[in-house]
Amino acid sequence: SGVDLQQLVYESEGVSAADIKEVCNQVALSAFKRATKSEKGLQSGPGVVEVDDFVKALNVVRQSKV
Repeated sequence: SGVDLQQLVYESEGVSAADIKEVCNQVALSAFKRATKSEKGLQSGPGVVEVDDFVKALNVVRQSKV
């Protein structure tokens, strides 16, 4: 699915550059884990980044600041 950049801008308002970097790292890791998760082991091809990956990562970063 596509990633709505305008929505991400809205959702990440007030988040520091360092936190955005952490969000991107977590998103990439989520996509990688999804790509490698299968009963047969490593699947071919890159993981697909999904909007839900960003939402979850933003929530994790925000909760770590509380």
